[in-house]
Amino acid sequence: PYVIPGNHDVDNPQATRYDRNGAHPAQRIGAREFARLYDPFGYRQAIARDPHSLSYVAEPVAGYWLFAIDSCRYGENNARRIDTGRISAGTLKWLMGKLEEAGKLGKQTLGMMHHGMLEHSLGQASYFPDFVIEDWDRVGQQLARSGLNLVFTGHTHTQNITRKVWPQGEALIDVQTGSLVS
Repeated sequence: PYVIPGNHDVDNPQATRYDRNGAHPAQRIGAREFARLYDPFGYRQAIARDPHSLSYVAEPVAGYWLFAIDSCRYGENNARRIDTGRISAGTLKWLMGKLEEAGKLGKQTLGMMHHGMLEHSLGQASYFPDFVIEDWDRVGQQLARSGLNLVFTGHTHTQNITRKVWPQGEALIDVQTGSLVS
């Protein structure tokens, strides 16, 4: 099993614990603590770690590289949690380099991330911007051009698959999966 953080998981100023007496403020955990807690679920198996985020690459099966992409903005959290997603410039550069390396080594690639990589409905980025990453069209095209053509996402807690083909021929499929409770 492999994990990547969601928008509630790291440095959440609204972290809450629940017991029979109701909701109570909970201790916040940082990125380093998240990686330590989830070490058995991807971080220990990582063949590469991004120095800018909790992103990593693992090889769960020989010949396949899993790109676990951290799209959360916990580094910007202040008084309230930030739910929108973004792939930072540093992380995008790191991803592009690792995708190039995967291509040279003949590895098949797939990705996973919390926020949607593509719009799952027309206008989603305008009407529900919390559910797709910032600058999704440009970033998605760059990653598809570099060899990432399949990504598993969540955040919206629904089941849906969408595909985008850009005019230059790059294609990307985003498989959106709901949470266990939905």
